Parts: sequence; structure tokens; C-alpha cells
Amino acid sequence: MSEPLLGSEAASGELAAPIHRLGTCRKLSFAIGGVPNPITSIVTTFYLSPFLLEVARVRPAAVGVIVLVGRVIDAFTDPLVGALSDHTKTRFGRRRPWMFFSIVPFACSFAAVFWTWDIFGVQLSGNGTVCVSVAVLLVVLVGVHMYTAPIHRLLPVTGQSHPTLTQLVSSRVTC
Repeated sequence: MSEPLLGSEAASGELAAPIHRLGTCRKLSFAIGGVPNPITSIVTTFYLSPFLLEVARVRPAAVGVIVLVGRVIDAFTDPLVGALSDHTKTRFGRRRPWMFFSIVPFACSFAAVFWTWDIFGVQLSGNGTVCVSVAVLLVVLVGVHMYTAPIHRLLPVTGQSHPTLTQLVSSRVTC
């Protein structure tokens, strides 16, 4: 750990909390934790609609409904998972079980987003494809929020100073 730096308040004679510089390894570790959220957003924003339209042959209006339902689900799952993780009490902590158990639903459903179900011998009608697509997208979004919501809630409880928190957030944004 490097020597603490004093904030600008110390120059004016006021007491200031020491500011610790974070190492590159710690910043990178925190930044890597934010990777699943943008990947999921990019895939569902740029690749899901063309896949549903051109490969799965879903009607354009139904694709719009699938994307809309995904965004509505997205609006509720993050605060819900965050609140649930705030009230979780285990010997592993409040956040770790959520992040650990998000791996299975996220990985399985993320792969299933781009399956055409006829590879399993299942022929779905137009509405069946829409229902399955919504269900799989629901599991993807819940899975990603089971991971990202607890990570976002780690910042306020770290007990770090404002400049240190700024360094952490900046490292996540720039990576």
C-alpha cells in the first residue's frame, strides 16, 4: 500500500481523510467485474433483433414486443435483486452468494438466446417462439442482474473515500 495522500482540504488547514491510491491490479479486478452487463446489453441490443427476424423468422411486431418486455423486466430486476442482496445474510457475506449462483442461469440462458429450437426436434409456432424468446430473455436478464446488482452495491459499503471511489468507478468505465 502506498503512502496516503492528503486531500486539498489539508492545505487549507482542515482535517481531511487520507486518500489511498489504488493499485492497477485492484482497479483492473474491479473493472473486470463489470464486463457481463455491457456484453449482455450489446448482444440484446444489436444481435437479438436481427437473429429473431432473419433466423427465427419472428414477425417484426413480435420482436418489438420481445425487446419491450426485456426492457420492462430490466427495470424491475436490478432494484429487486439489489434489495434482496441487501437482506441476504450468509457466512459468505451478502453479495457473494448472489454473484456465485448467477453463473448457471446466466451462462445457460445466454447460450439459449440464439438457439433455434428445431435443433432439438421441437417445432414452435410463431407465438411459441415469442413466448420461449421472452422466457429465455427473462432468465438472461435476471441472471446478469444477480451478478451486477450486488457488485454495484459494493461501492457504498467499501468505506473508501470519495476520490478512491472515483478511481474505482473510473477504472470500470474505461475498461
